[in-house]
Amino acid sequence: IVDKDGNTVHEFSPAPLRQVVSYETAQEMKNILESVVTNGTGGRGKIEGYKVAGKTGTAEKYVPGKYVVSYMGFAPVEDPKLAILVIIDEPSGGLIYGGTIAGPVFQKIMADSLNYLGIEPEIEFIEEKEHIAVPDLRNLYIEDAKKILLQNGLAARVDGEGYVVTEQVPMPGAEVKKNTTVLLKVSDSRTNKDPVTIPDLTGRTVKESTDILNAIGLNIEIVGSGYAVKQNPPPDVEVGLGTTIRVEFSQNP
Repeated sequence: IVDKDGNTVHEFSPAPLRQVVSYETAQEMKNILESVVTNGTGGRGKIEGYKVAGKTGTAEKYVPGKYVVSYMGFAPVEDPKLAILVIIDEPSGGLIYGGTIAGPVFQKIMADSLNYLGIEPEIEFIEEKEHIAVPDLRNLYIEDAKKILLQNGLAARVDGEGYVVTEQVPMPGAEVKKNTTVLLKVSDSRTNKDPVTIPDLTGRTVKESTDILNAIGLNIEIVGSGYAVKQNPPPDVEVGLGTTIRVEFSQNP
């Protein structure tokens, strides 16, 4: 407390009341938040030479199409000296996610602040030699996209409801480390794609075939039951939206 002249009248010392979480829980949370930066959606917050923990946030406002994005993090992980929260209200352009929009802002502020405070890098930077090029998963069915990521040593995180991948982060061709999580934004249709390439439905059930065709704006004529054995037009043919695909099913695929 200070008086009108700025003189200190009384000082209060902080008095700890209770421990909110156990030491073990705190350590586990630090590890989890660090993994968000190293292998998750918070990759844009990485800082060379430092272990950084972070958490991204994307919230839709009451007004449709308006968002608030955020990135909260601290560093260094083992002995935190600085915590930063970046909040951006109603961003526009590109993919609107906390990691892609607020992440770079956090990274710049944190890197400059650590340098300003004289906090030395805690780890020697070693250039990663084994990088993986992120495959182009746009317009693929979500299950097929997941399989491709798994085959390439990458993980998937799905955003939205539907069957078709409409957007992805990182973008196709980006070089990332093994086990990096790729964010897949999905939709139940892709009406912006015309013409549409007919997928191969061989071996799919009636429901699977119906869902797949409907997701890309095509209709289905069901003949029989069981598993798809024949379709007309055949796979890989380009047709217009709303085209009906005749699919024959059999109990013996």
